Amino acid sequence: MSSDPALPTAETAAGTGGGNLAGLLLARFDGASEGPLGEFARAYARRVAVGPLDEPGIDALAAQVAGLFEFISERRAGDIHVRAFNPDGARDGWSCRGSVLEANVDDMPFLIDSVTEELRRRGLAVRNVMHPVIGVERDGNGRLAAVVPALTRTLGPR
Repeated sequence: MSSDPALPTAETAAGTGGGNLAGLLLARFDGASEGPLGEFARAYARRVAVGPLDEPGIDALAAQVAGLFEFISERRAGDIHVRAFNPDGARDGWSCRGSVLEANVDDMPFLIDSVTEELRRRGLAVRNVMHPVIGVERDGNGRLAAVVPALTRTLGPR
């Protein structure tokens, strides 16, 4: 647990709907808190758990969220967008050990399990999986118009 109550922990992110974390992220986005980026950051903060973050950690997470938002900002229905990269602090505002694989696709059953298993089958270690299902509305050109509540699926009778 962080000794500074102003800094978020996994408990505050999960236990309070990510409100504290979302506020700290939004403070990094220079006035974008009411548009789609702000909506995305709030939805992201509600759906991920993080450990204790210091100021550089919050800045890095904000850069990660902004980069992910840019990546998902355009996609036509049915398309699959995937990118793999090694984040660089100078270029991306954050870094990590290893590579990052991001997918911008419609959510579907077993998606994460299938991708994770294929990576492992190829001898690659999977160290961290984040799967924040976030609902979006897109305009006729596939550009993100709004972040909305994610749809929940029923997989049939139980």
